[in-house]
Amino acid sequence: MKSLDAGILKVGRKFMTSRLVGNCGIDSNGNNIYPPIWAFGASSGGQFIAKLASEMERNTERYSPFLFAGLNIQIMAPNEKIDWNIPTIFTVMEGDPSTKERVQQRISQKFHTSFKMITTYGKKSIGSAHFSRVYADDEQMTDKLSHKIYNDLVEMGVVDSSNNNHLTSNPRQSNAVTSIWQKYDVEAREIDQVGSEKKALPFGLSQQLKSLKDEELEDANSLWLIEELNVAFDQHEITAESFDKVLSFFFEYGRDR
Repeated sequence: MKSLDAGILKVGRKFMTSRLVGNCGIDSNGNNIYPPIWAFGASSGGQFIAKLASEMERNTERYSPFLFAGLNIQIMAPNEKIDWNIPTIFTVMEGDPSTKERVQQRISQKFHTSFKMITTYGKKSIGSAHFSRVYADDEQMTDKLSHKIYNDLVEMGVVDSSNNNHLTSNPRQSNAVTSIWQKYDVEAREIDQVGSEKKALPFGLSQQLKSLKDEELEDANSLWLIEELNVAFDQHEITAESFDKVLSFFFEYGRDR
């Protein structure tokens, strides 16, 4: 943690002192006023910001002015040995009851109201128009193609059309999911685009995006499907669901440092 912690501290301090000094005024003691810093972390990232928050409370002078005012920890119940009192809102997926139970237990140990938990709405449907709706800005993803992908998901047993189009099992453990994204990957689509002026890209990526490395493009080639299915399965995935509640929590509890 020490070397990583030192690197983040260096970056945080540089950002605070070089980008924000003077922008928020000076208090009655002549000290610079800084805006609140809200930290977000999902899974192991949630564990990390919890650990960092704990370190900040133990050694405030070392970290100042780079201090968290509020945390949003997603899909993670940090190690019980890590303790902190910075206002925190947890986002837990309804399909992960064990994490939900551990987070609730931590919250019950706090006697103030600045530790809260929100849960997602449960499993999501993957209908025929799902992908054309999600990737509406990508002209490669047409309604017709979205429907074909949906049909493949149903035919290969990934999606149950008789059960609200919910996933039948964890997509992280499905070979069928791999075969489907490979069927529609960049290489497969380039064969169908002979003579086209536009280069085939992973779904969801802009034609203007030129900074991704080869390995990043390779990941994006599958994530357009895998991540959507992971979110739909509602067990362990980053989500924007109910993020308006996270922001409301920050504005209510995470303003002072």
